[in-house]
Amino acid sequence: MADLLFVILGIPNSVLAWCATFCATDLLVAAFCVFLHFDKIWAMTIEEHPLEPFLPANARVLFLGSFPPPKARWSMEFFYPNWINDFWRIQGLIHFGDAHYFEVSSCLAGDVNFVQNSANVDLKRFDKERIVAFCEAEGMAFYDTARKVCRLRDNADDNFLQVEEQTDVFAILRQLPSCRTVVTTGGKASEELQAYFSDRGASVIIPRVGESVRIATSSQPLTWWRMPSTSRAYPMKLELKAQYYEKLTCYILNENFMVRNASHSR
Repeated sequence: MADLLFVILGIPNSVLAWCATFCATDLLVAAFCVFLHFDKIWAMTIEEHPLEPFLPANARVLFLGSFPPPKARWSMEFFYPNWINDFWRIQGLIHFGDAHYFEVSSCLAGDVNFVQNSANVDLKRFDKERIVAFCEAEGMAFYDTARKVCRLRDNADDNFLQVEEQTDVFAILRQLPSCRTVVTTGGKASEELQAYFSDRGASVIIPRVGESVRIATSSQPLTWWRMPSTSRAYPMKLELKAQYYEKLTCYILNENFMVRNASHSR
């Protein structure tokens, strides 16, 4: 009966998960929650991914997160835009010995369009132009495991992110002929990628943090690395996270070296 009520009201399936945070035992009670929290429920719009996949032609690694945070938390128009997410600090530490390498201290530099459209231009930001140039030079591609989501809470917490549509990862990889490595940067992204592979007949366990597994697909073999989340909500010091990511970087450099050698020997 509760299911029918949800259909009649035209309420998204993700609302059921939201109601379950109030009552996980009775769908009728959950349906009653709809009426008690009607304004919040209708505010739960399904979000489409706000960014296009970043796919350099020379990409050899594809990084997959879960989904971008709400735009109010962005400090640039690119992946991992949250100022309190340390992904770019980790990359700066590994490649340049400086965790602040990709940061912009002045709101007058960097992405001018973003500054003009920002509600608060005093926020520190990441240097998008420098980041894009770095990723193109290093062959790093980016997207997320979800294309459409519904936020069950108005925050960036993956625990309250209801995936409405997964990303077609294989479709992205078909655009990256040199890419043989996929990286997930957190637990939610790893769970979604495992489900994606499983639905397509590639049964695989989620790697341990900082480890990898090989995946046999119909098109090409892949190596899947699971990295610790770079969100500060993940309880690990920046320096330790950087050690995990440096291990990944060494693997990618070694793979690139072997590919170049193989092409020269032909």
